[in-house]
Amino acid sequence: MGRGEWESQIAGKKPDLNLAKGTALEPLVTRKLRRRLRPLFETRVQRTVYPLVDDAHAIELTVDRGTIDTGKRTVPLCEIELELKRGTAAKLFEVARELTATLPARLAVKSKSQRGYELIDGEQALPVKGDAIELPADASARDAFKMIGVACLRQIIDNEPALMKGDPEGVHQMRVGLRRLRAAVSLFRVLLQGPQTAAIKAELKWLAGELGPARELEVLMNRVVAPMRKRGGHWRGMPSLSHEIAQRRDAALKRARDAVDSARFRVLTLDVGAWLQAGQWTTPQDDLVRDQGDLPIGDFAAGQLARRWRKVAKNLPNSMHAAVTSFASKPRNCAMRRNSFAACTGASEPRNGASNSIPPSSACRTG
Repeated sequence: MGRGEWESQIAGKKPDLNLAKGTALEPLVTRKLRRRLRPLFETRVQRTVYPLVDDAHAIELTVDRGTIDTGKRTVPLCEIELELKRGTAAKLFEVARELTATLPARLAVKSKSQRGYELIDGEQALPVKGDAIELPADASARDAFKMIGVACLRQIIDNEPALMKGDPEGVHQMRVGLRRLRAAVSLFRVLLQGPQTAAIKAELKWLAGELGPARELEVLMNRVVAPMRKRGGHWRGMPSLSHEIAQRRDAALKRARDAVDSARFRVLTLDVGAWLQAGQWTTPQDDLVRDQGDLPIGDFAAGQLARRWRKVAKNLPNSMHAAVTSFASKPRNCAMRRNSFAACTGASEPRNGASNSIPPSSACRTG
C-alpha cells in the first residue's frame, strides 16, 4: 500500500542526511539523530527494471531479489513492484492480475524496512491487530471509504503469516479485518452499487465462511470445554467430547489455511485492492451517487447513523425510546468509533508512518 518515498543518489554506503532537506523527513534530522544513528540491518538487493510501454500507458516493472540481514538472522527477499508512470491505475492492476495468473505472487503491504524491524524484534508471523482509522475532517465520503477499505485489507493481509503458521489468533485477527471491511461496504453501500461490488461481496463472504469454523471451534475449546475439564471428572464422556472437538478444530484450521494459501485468496486480495483504487464506484455516472460521495464524511456519517437509528426505533416499544435517546445523540465522532471508524477533527497521522491510501503502484511478493 502507499507510503512516501524520496530517492537520491549517494556517494558511499552511509546515508547522506543532508539530502533529507525539502522532504517530510527534514524535521526529524536533528543533531541528536545524526549522533545516534546506527545501522540495524542490511538489505542486499539485485534489482532488474523492465519498462512496459504502449501509446496510452507507461508502467515500470521492477524485480528485487536479495536478502534482509540483521547480522544474526537473514530472510530471503523476492518482490515485484509495479509503478505507474503514465496512464490509468486500472491498467496497472490489469498487469498485476496477469502476473498473479502465471506466478504464485501475493499482494504485499509491508516495506523492506518494516520486514527488517520485524526480523530484529522477532515479530515475524505474529498476529496483527488493526490500527484505529483516523479520517480527516475534510475527507469526502468516497475518500473516507477508500481509507477505511485499505486499512481493513491491510489487516487481512498482515495476518496471513500468522494464520499459515497455525496461530488461532491470526485467524481471529484476519476475521476482524474481514468483518470491518464487510461492515464498511454495508455502511457505504449507497456509493458502491454495481456488478464489481457484488462480485467483491461474494468473495468476501466466501472467505468469511472458510475462516469462521476455525475461530468458532477455538472459542468453544477455550471457553467451554477447557473450563469443564478443569472442574474434575464429574462429566462422563468429557475426554472423548474434548478429543472430538479438538479434531474438528484442527480440521477447520487446515481448511482456513488451505483457503488463504489458494489462488482464489491471492486473486481476492488483489481484486479488492484494485476495486478500492480504481473500481467503477470511484467514478460514478449517477449524479445523486456522485453528490453523496462528495459529501464531507461527518455529514455522510450523520445521515447514515440517523437512518439506522430510525430503523431501530421502529422496532422499539415506546417506553424504551427515552432510555436510548441519550445514547443515540452522542457526538458523531463517538458514534463512528463505535463502528471502528473515526471521523476526527484535526485527525492525526497514521501510526508508524503508514499511509491509508493506495497510490498508483502495486507491490507483490512471490513464494
